[in-house]
Amino acid sequence: MRWKIWPSSKQSKQDLEKEGISLLERAIKALPAVLIGILLTFFLSRSGLFRQLETYALDTQVRLQGAAQDSDVAVVLIDDADYSQLFHRKSPLDPNTLVNLINAIAAGKPKLIGIDLDTSAPEFQNLHLPPGGPPVVWARSGMFSRVDEKFHLSDFLGGQQTNVPSGLVVLRLDADGAIRRYPRICETNLGPLPSFPWAIAKEFDTSIAGRPQTASDLFIRFAGDRKGSHRVHFTAARILSLADGPGWQSGSPIKDKIVLLGGAYAAEDEHDTPLGWMLGVEVMAYATETELAGGGLVPPSSVLVTVLGGLIGMGLLLLFQHFRPTKAWLISLVAMPLLGLLSSLLTFRTMAFWAYFLPIPLAVLAQEMYVQAKDYRKKMIKQLYEGVLGRPLEPEVAETPALPLSPTEPKGPIEFPIKIPKPTEKVEPQ
Repeated sequence: MRWKIWPSSKQSKQDLEKEGISLLERAIKALPAVLIGILLTFFLSRSGLFRQLETYALDTQVRLQGAAQDSDVAVVLIDDADYSQLFHRKSPLDPNTLVNLINAIAAGKPKLIGIDLDTSAPEFQNLHLPPGGPPVVWARSGMFSRVDEKFHLSDFLGGQQTNVPSGLVVLRLDADGAIRRYPRICETNLGPLPSFPWAIAKEFDTSIAGRPQTASDLFIRFAGDRKGSHRVHFTAARILSLADGPGWQSGSPIKDKIVLLGGAYAAEDEHDTPLGWMLGVEVMAYATETELAGGGLVPPSSVLVTVLGGLIGMGLLLLFQHFRPTKAWLISLVAMPLLGLLSSLLTFRTMAFWAYFLPIPLAVLAQEMYVQAKDYRKKMIKQLYEGVLGRPLEPEVAETPALPLSPTEPKGPIEFPIKIPKPTEKVEPQ
């Protein structure tokens, strides 16, 4: 066993070399490496390398995990046939036909309806839904300004002044152009506004409103397939045909669900995701399901990553303090990635952020490698000298200080009665 907290002040250097340094001394020596690891973590997270690693990990996790058997979200699509036959291929959409479609959906007694359609045209100023139906959340769009870092909102419902629930449709693009994230709150020119999925989730379940209203990006929990086969799908024409049939009001498949109404006729509303290309309303459905399931994954906190990374580094120091270098190295190479995966799983409920916890332990291992290489060099030099001398080297002995002179001893140099001839004197032979 080599556990020590701090050596005694009387302990000699030879004993320290034989028994090893203390844990506190080892930690102090590793402190510069820990600081370098913290800076390395910050640099790699800013450079986007960690984002690429977590993207690959999240995409792999998405493809491996399955979707829920039954979703609380249903989707009604206005496809090309509906756009041609019901809306006569005219944009903006006819408000009266849209009202009839919303009323047919409401007859199925869903708990909430979300309208993911462009209603900014003046034709929608006179759109009014009959009272008594389920609450309706309207989507609205906006352009992000790089100057003031806010969304400049576009009109919805024709710009009429109304207090109906609404949410901003925001699709965050990653470096590869795919959609993986969404916010809860968006800063706009009219003040903070909830995103469309967050507004729907709060209206559907009031307990969700107590979650932190953060503007940070949250990861969408994509699951299943890009067609969303785990949720109910209808076309607009199908809804209109079923609304007048028996049993629609009493036992429709959309009863007590969230129904999202969106368009499938505009090719520009298609987006790349980890599951492949899908419609914008399908992305909103996945984001809404994410909120209903507890919320999206929060990106790693720099403080939390630093603390956990430091704890892993301290664990590696304990290994080198307790075991011999070779055994400590073998254990460290296996334990370090496992501890990174475990820290990511326990902290963020996913193993995708494992790389954030490795720079500090890697810096600690580099420090230990330098120390071990330095000790090995000293041993090699010692063996080389012993081979040349043919005997082991004696340990260094400290010089004994001179004892004080006694009163009888003379002070200063001792003079001897010897006459030394001068260089110019001639010495006579005897």
